[in-house]
Amino acid sequence: MHIPKGMAKLTQTVWEALHNEPIILKGMHLGLINHRALARYLHKKYQLQVPLDSTISAIRRFEMTSAFSDQFETIPTLLKGSDVSTKNNISLVTLKNDINFFAEYAVFLQNIKTINRLKFRHVLAESIIKFIADSNDIALIEKTFKSHLVSIESQLGEIKIVIPQKLKNMKGVAARISNEISQSDINIKEIITCIPDFFMYVHEKALPKAYTAIMNLCAR
Repeated sequence: MHIPKGMAKLTQTVWEALHNEPIILKGMHLGLINHRALARYLHKKYQLQVPLDSTISAIRRFEMTSAFSDQFETIPTLLKGSDVSTKNNISLVTLKNDINFFAEYAVFLQNIKTINRLKFRHVLAESIIKFIADSNDIALIEKTFKSHLVSIESQLGEIKIVIPQKLKNMKGVAARISNEISQSDINIKEIITCIPDFFMYVHEKALPKAYTAIMNLCAR
């Protein structure tokens, strides 16, 4: 579809705004959202300085995209029957990354056989490192990396979804799954993807509710 040059920026702004509104997206899919009322809402929230009819046109174009139909039709269909599992008693450790970190990491690897490896995950970024581990193993991690410790968050639960191969290269899969959790008024503490495994971490008390939301998504 050709979009006039002057409309391109508005279209991008409106589409990005809609992607950040999972409840509105669901209402649009169900046909419950009035385009003019939605355009007024977007104008007010995002301070859009354009004609209302232009925003309505951008909304209508969004509904015609494959990204919109995939979110509510293709992705849930392909997720059906996915393997979903949970783990509790998990903590998230945030460490600062610097030139001395890997010396301590080498020491940690010597003791890694003593921790619960079924719950252990780690992500190395440029400025920070995050460890996710069984709460019973946090004392070892804290002792080993005490000079790099930033924070520890406990009482978390893990939801693991094994993504079907057909969804491996499809856009919007992570957004669709996380939106399902957000619509249940649950705060996601961390997301890790290592396809086909998709991990989400929530407060332990919210784990049963989050699990139910994902199971309902994968049963559609």
